[in-house]
This record gives sequence, structure tokens and C-alpha cells, in this order.
Amino acid sequence: MSDNCFNFNVIEASLNSSFDLKQIKKITDKYNIEYNPKEVDKTIILETEDGDIVGTASTDGNIIKAVVVDDKYQGSNAFSVLISSLSEELSQEYKHIFIYTHPKNKQIFTGLGFKCIAEAPPYYSLYEFGFSTIDKYKKYLETKLVTSAKNSACIVMNCNPFTLGHQYLIEKAAKESDAVYVFIVETDKSLFPFKTRWDLVEKGVAHLDNVVLVKTDDYLVSKVSFPSYFLKDKGASEITDNQARLDLMVFLNHIVPVLNIKKRYVGTENYCPVTSAYNKQMHLLLPEHNVEVVEVERKSLKEDDYISASQIREAVKNDDWDSIKDRVPKTTYDFLVSEAAKPIVEKIKNSDSRH
Repeated sequence: MSDNCFNFNVIEASLNSSFDLKQIKKITDKYNIEYNPKEVDKTIILETEDGDIVGTASTDGNIIKAVVVDDKYQGSNAFSVLISSLSEELSQEYKHIFIYTHPKNKQIFTGLGFKCIAEAPPYYSLYEFGFSTIDKYKKYLETKLVTSAKNSACIVMNCNPFTLGHQYLIEKAAKESDAVYVFIVETDKSLFPFKTRWDLVEKGVAHLDNVVLVKTDDYLVSKVSFPSYFLKDKGASEITDNQARLDLMVFLNHIVPVLNIKKRYVGTENYCPVTSAYNKQMHLLLPEHNVEVVEVERKSLKEDDYISASQIREAVKNDDWDSIKDRVPKTTYDFLVSEAAKPIVEKIKNSDSRH
């Protein structure tokens, strides 16, 4: 069916309909495409005029994902109809659209005007389209570059909230490097909003002259590049490993060259299997691209009592303020007991989120 154009019907699926979900899963499972109706905003189904299902695609915020077209229609206009239907709608709300898809679809999506940012075969490729692109982000990074630094390091942190463990890791990197770029995860999926997390880190490293805070945009540990990190109860798996590789390839392809990063510091992971899987992929990938991984044992108050942000959130739930005081910088503690923190404290107490 190469180069053939068909008149397809585009139908919005009901995510509450067991019939529609069965139809979607039938084609996504056939081609080993990950699909979870709880992780999408909208799903469309493409049908022939005779009612045969040709393909499907979904949106999650500004991301188009779970895109699949039956092999019988691979050479037709099916992909184009699916993607244009969703991208036209998303472009009215977002200046920046991503597609999360299989590497084998590269020619199709580049032909539709999308730019490939990174690939993690055999499962994932990441494409983008819009006004705010990776090139714009790289220009932002250039404004952060410490040109005199010969031995630059980086750390990527969520800081939900900023603890003495985070501070310890940054201080160690600062002692051992000319410049340290601390990337604060910008995706607002955590109990502490991005602006609050940024402010707490900024106050907590104010005594370090060679530390530069950097926004991640959608390009590091984000809902786009590493969605597993933000999914409740998501454990280590082949999917998690490949998403970690995709995120790291964005880092290696686009961030390392701009900031001339030589080392990436990370704390040992004692609690979260997803972060542990990410660290493992770092050790595998980064040295191949001449970036050293420096893994530092977590700061602990006593044996097997490692400081973590999840520990702080649990202590907030239990009103264990003495424990919190021992585990966070004064600037973080002062915020937590302030009037400004009350909505966040209430949110923590009523949440079962792991972030």
C-alpha cells in the first residue's frame, strides 16, 4: 500500500469504555507498544470506512505517545492523519510538542517535520516540534557556562525538599570541581512546586561560589524524557531502563557539549528502585562518552539511617519536627515551619504520592 492515501475516520476513544480500551489494547499489544489509559489525556482511533482499526495515538499534556499503525497501512497516509489530528489540537495550547515513539518510525516523523532529539533502541525515540526547542534550551545553557572552568561537574536533583544530603553532595562536588552545574528538575509533579524547590536549593548553596543552578526544562528527568520517575509504584523494569537511557542520551547529546561537563555526581540510592535503575544506566553509558560518574555514599546520621527527601516528607506527615531539624539545612527548616509552607504541609499530609 506504499504511497496510497485513504479516507480514514478519526474517532476519539472513551477512556471509560471497556470496548474502546479493548480495541486499543488489541493493536498496541500486537506491536508491543506501551499503553495505559491512566497515563493519557486523550486517545484517538483510526478506522477505515469499513470500520477496520488502522492505528491509534494518545496525548499526555504536550506529548504524543503510544502511536501505532497496522503494518498493512505503514506506507499509507495513516501516520500523517493520526499525528496531524493530535498536533493541530495540541499546538493551540502548547508552543512545544513531543512525540515518544519507536525508533523504526524515524523516517516517518522527520518527514512530518519533527526533529529527533535522542534515541534509546530498541524501544524509544524522542522527537519535538514547535517554537521552544532543544536549540533554544541550549542557548539558555550557554548563558550559564563558566568559561574559565576546565573541570566542570554536574548534579541533577529534584530536591523535594532540599536536605542536608543534597547539600553534602553539592559541597563535595564543589570541592572537587572548578564549576558545578546543579540541574533542578523542572517538571511540576512533586509535592513541593518547582519555584519552592529552586528557592530552597539557592538558599542552601549560597555559600558556594562555584555552584550554578540550572533549569532542566523538558530535557532532564522530565515527564517527557523519563516518565517512569513520576509514576506511582513504578519499579525497575526493562521499560524503566530504556527510558533512563533515553534521558541520558538527551543529556549526552545536547547538554554535555554545551557546558563541557566532565563528571556527573550522584548519591547512592538506598530507597527508590527507579532512581537505582537510572544510576545503573549512568554507569553503563556515561563513561563511553568520556563523562565520569562519581557515586557518593549518601549522608547518614548514623549507620543505615540515610537522609532522603522521602524521609522528610514522611516526618512532615507525622509532625516529627525534631527529626526534620536534624536532616535539613536551617533555610529549609525555616521554610517548612513558615506560614508560606502551610499549603504544602497540608498537601503532604493528604497525599500518598512517592514524589
